[in-house]
Amino acid sequence: MGIAVAVFFALAAIGAAPAGHLADRVGARRVLRLGLAAAVLALVTMTVAGTWAQLTVALALAGAGHATLQVGSNLLLASDVPARIQGLAFGIKQSAIPLATLTAGMAVPLVGTQWGWRWAYGGAAVIAALVLMMQGRLRSKSGRAGPRRRAPAPPAPFTRRQLLALAVAVAFGAGAANAFGAFLVEYAVHTGMSAGVAGTLLTTVSALGLGARVVIGWLSDLRPSIDLVTVAGLLTAGGAAFAAFPLAGSGSPALWVAASVAFVGGWGWPGLMTYIVARANSDAPATATGVAQAGVFAGAVAGPLLFGLAVSAVSYQLAWIGAAASQLVGAVLIVAVRQSHRRAVPAGE
Repeated sequence: MGIAVAVFFALAAIGAAPAGHLADRVGARRVLRLGLAAAVLALVTMTVAGTWAQLTVALALAGAGHATLQVGSNLLLASDVPARIQGLAFGIKQSAIPLATLTAGMAVPLVGTQWGWRWAYGGAAVIAALVLMMQGRLRSKSGRAGPRRRAPAPPAPFTRRQLLALAVAVAFGAGAANAFGAFLVEYAVHTGMSAGVAGTLLTTVSALGLGARVVIGWLSDLRPSIDLVTVAGLLTAGGAAFAAFPLAGSGSPALWVAASVAFVGGWGWPGLMTYIVARANSDAPATATGVAQAGVFAGAVAGPLLFGLAVSAVSYQLAWIGAAASQLVGAVLIVAVRQSHRRAVPAGE
């Protein structure tokens, strides 16, 4: 199972940058249709899968489709959404990730336990196919000539080196955050919390994380001063929350507070990060966000794996400290990129 899930994120990491380059060349609509077609094919394959190999192939298709949909939607928002609400738009778009997690969790008791897991994937395939048909009606302003912005971009775009550095930074941040999402319930049960309450904890903090992404995006439209330093601040808050986990006892308010801060801070920044990169590199937003997005996917592969190894080899306490350090490293790297970017701005601008 771990290998199969890792294949999903690995294909997403490998495909994000090339998909972004393709999106900037052919436009958002074509790339979104390609990503949705991959999603439909992946879900159909999952529905009929009879072996682990077939399931892994389906997850590989899903990972490639996920990366394509990410960069395609980034281009769509950067080119077609008015600049005054783009932060909110990116926040809503990134809230789809925790919303998908909540929806998948709800599908288990509502569909899986009633009719079997294949019906859940089959139903999702039908929904994805309907979305693909609806997307064919979309008329995006983005095309081969690239997106047309409705507002001036910041003084300087991120360079290729700065984008790569951001990818490394978000890999550290996303690695810890993905490990947190994967192990929170197991850790809560390990400390003595009942499985039902632990599930409620995960649902609660997931909802908070969903809301945080939207609110942070909305605030970025109201306050132009929100930039990479805000992302670094959110990662720092997440790191502090992870460091507090070994001190929070089962069922204590401290555990709920730490989990809430970890999800809001440690995992509430992707929408803002994507918006900042797309806004700065308005000539090729899909390519730029694809490079940064590759770091998120790479962290999703490595983070849970390293966290699990730390738990198995030593303890949860060491694993949480490692997750805290990972988010703090990401914050430091983001601050360094911000300073480098500010120095690149010509005097007087």
